[in-house]
Amino acid sequence: MAMTLKHRLKLLGASAFNRLGVPRLVRRGQGLLVLCYHRVVPEAWAAEVLSSPHIVVREETFARQMSLLAAEYAVVSLEDGLEMLARGHLPRRAVALTFDDGWRDTRTIALPILERYALPALVYLTTNFIGTGRLFWQERLTHALRQLQAGAGLRGAPPPLSPPLPPPLPPDLAALWDQANQANRKHREQRHGMLDPHALIRLLKQSAPDAGERLATALLDGLGQLHLPDTTAMANAMLDWDDVRDMQRRGVVFGSHTVDHVLLPGASPEVRAVQLEESRRVLRQALGRDVRALAYPNGDHSLAVRRAALAAGYTSGATLERGFNEESMDCLRVRRINIYEGKTASSKGFSPDLFRFVLTLAR
Repeated sequence: MAMTLKHRLKLLGASAFNRLGVPRLVRRGQGLLVLCYHRVVPEAWAAEVLSSPHIVVREETFARQMSLLAAEYAVVSLEDGLEMLARGHLPRRAVALTFDDGWRDTRTIALPILERYALPALVYLTTNFIGTGRLFWQERLTHALRQLQAGAGLRGAPPPLSPPLPPPLPPDLAALWDQANQANRKHREQRHGMLDPHALIRLLKQSAPDAGERLATALLDGLGQLHLPDTTAMANAMLDWDDVRDMQRRGVVFGSHTVDHVLLPGASPEVRAVQLEESRRVLRQALGRDVRALAYPNGDHSLAVRRAALAAGYTSGATLERGFNEESMDCLRVRRINIYEGKTASSKGFSPDLFRFVLTLAR
């Protein structure tokens, strides 16, 4: 019989709570655990999905997780959970479910499972990607790298000594490409001579705010933008506004994930304001209700970003800092655990790493 989340926690023992310094308030049950999902996909889509594996959960895994939570935990909406936490009325083992970005599989795959167990959820939308056929630069970059690999004839061939050369790039992007190439040189044989797209994406996120978008565009332009991914195919489709309104009628609550998924700490104050205020305006117009919940793209925030969010009218801001949310928390710094296959999710539902993340309250 599969070990349940409750049994796993019991095995950790009360001494582990004391040793790891989990606040007494949380041990009494006044702690809200917020889970962050991005994509829930069937196994049949695995080869087509362009998204990083660090944001993907398999459909079967998600179904097991929701069954477990419905049976043994108090699943509340994030808005209700934060309000009950502030009043000291949060139920024991309280969990809130959130989804980032606005992928169509949130409606087609995840929502029917949530409805099966009558579980509430909040979905953060990136408004310029809803109903536009656009893809995030991360997925476009992954697609471009796959096209480079295919163009170099690498599939089924022995790994080359070096990855295929990219199209001509501006000096700063060429330097980033070379840096990623050097960092991944020792793993190249396993990757069939290609750069690891996920390592390159991590590097780009630490660079200029527009570096990822510019590199994805430059690579696709250099390739003639041939064989662009079909964004109407379910494996890489975003929600459209009809999807969003259907989900709203079915009880889903929505929040903002900005206009363009800009990483806010590195953006100018003017760009931050537009990303935060315009997304609220678009959502209010589309949904017919005010939206005050925000998820920071990539979970990245700073004091200046939180102040900008407050000025734009948000009352909660979701991060990817790990741990419980306590009564004394800052609602513009909501902690969430990112759930994805192989790390915080497994074939049995949740993996042991989830508990290490929560118990240590570490980033």
